[in-house]
Amino acid sequence: MITKEQVQHIANLAHIQLQEQEVERFQKDFASILEYFEILNEVDVAGIDPMTHSGTEEKKGRPAYWRGREDKPRRETEERRGKLLSLFPLVKGKFLQVPQVPWQSGKSTNNS
Repeated sequence: MITKEQVQHIANLAHIQLQEQEVERFQKDFASILEYFEILNEVDVAGIDPMTHSGTEEKKGRPAYWRGREDKPRRETEERRGKLLSLFPLVKGKFLQVPQVPWQSGKSTNNS
């Protein structure tokens, strides 16, 4: 079973605060997840090559998961830029505005 201290440590890494009842719920949830990984560890995978993607077929020297267009630089038209900017809720000039990300003051995530 995962301890309350471990749950609190994970919550601190994620910059979230948990109430006591939430800590207890996450203890159970994390334990359930870890039990599932134990089941997966029992699967015999000897002789099976590791995969990074579900596609294995290559096309023009590229893996099958790479289905996009050629990555070539191109000039963006004002019309296309305008269409893209119109899809975003907050725009200032030709820049997209995003909400400020709140950080907890006084707490550092750097463990060095």
